[in-house]
Amino acid sequence: MPTLNQVINAFLGRRVRIWTRFIEEPEEGVMIFFHLKQPFIILIRTDDKEYKIYNFKEVVKIDCLEETRI
Repeated sequence: MPTLNQVINAFLGRRVRIWTRFIEEPEEGVMIFFHLKQPFIILIRTDDKEYKIYNFKEVVKIDCLEETRI
């Protein structure tokens, strides 16, 4: 059984879709960084070359849009 850290590391550098409690449409981009300890930060880069930072407490769901290996 893979650990959460292994799953998150498999998402790094891949396209993801993130839903939060505060936005209606999910954000898509490449996951650049994920911190598993407080302050629980997720950093993605969108197609417009913008960087979006999320607090993991706000995230409802993360889908990886590319095949991952764990």
